[in-house]
This record gives sequence, structure tokens and C-alpha cells, in this order.
Amino acid sequence: MQTPLLFISLLYTASALPNNVKIGGLFEGANSVEEIAFKYAVDHINKNRELLPRSRVMAQIERIPKHDSFYASKRVCAALSQGVAAIFGPSSSFTSHHVQSICDSKEIPHIETRWDFTTSTVRDQYSINLYPYPLTLRKAYLDLLQAMNWKS
Repeated sequence: MQTPLLFISLLYTASALPNNVKIGGLFEGANSVEEIAFKYAVDHINKNRELLPRSRVMAQIERIPKHDSFYASKRVCAALSQGVAAIFGPSSSFTSHHVQSICDSKEIPHIETRWDFTTSTVRDQYSINLYPYPLTLRKAYLDLLQAMNWKS
């Protein structure tokens, strides 16, 4: 699971955290795989008191319609007004780009798990994508095919 490690790296570097650190999660549909992993990561961090001994991570989950960037932006702004420290998701490309723009302007981390083949080698300043970089993934597939001697 890469998600718990990401949250740990984001939150562990801060020297003076509040008692409750809110992380917003934008999910398209109920109980998606991403939402389940997000909840697991938050629970994992909170159960291990060595990670954040004086703080607790609070998940603020928002369900949004797929490809509705206007509604997503309203939910992001509402989450920001409630003090979230980072935004996780959404998975649709169009909506995610819109959320990324808001996160960049407000200087908060935006964590993505979607495949973005258009991504250049330089990410936006506050963007983290957990999906493997397309060229790296391509090389891994090619190495696998060569190692297994597949011809067609």
C-alpha cells in the first residue's frame, strides 16, 4: 500500500502539527477502491501512535459526480474553509485538473492516483501522483515481455 506511506511522508515532516489534521478525499461514487484505500491509510496512521504521537488524522470524505468540475470546486472550497491540509482525488482527468488548479493557488498538496499519460517530467508544485510515470510503466512492461521471451 503506497497510500499510508504517502500520508506519513506528508505529515511526518511537519514539526508542529495541530491535534487534528484534516485530509479531504474526493471520490466519484460510494465505496470506490480509492475511498477504501484512503480510509485504510487514515486508520493505519491513527493506530500507529509512533507516526504522529500528538496528532490524529481526520478524513473528510466528499462524494462528487464524475466529470463535474463545478461541483468538485465547490466541495474543495468548502473543505478548504474547514481547514483541510491536503486533498486526495478525484480520479477523473477533467475534474482532477480543476482541483489541481485550486490546490496550486491555495498552496496545499493534491494527491492523485489516476493515470495521467500527458504528465511531463515536471509536476505542478503541489501535486503528487501515486500512479507510476507512463515512461517507467512502459519500460517495466517491455522488460517483462523480454524476460518472458514473448514474441507476439
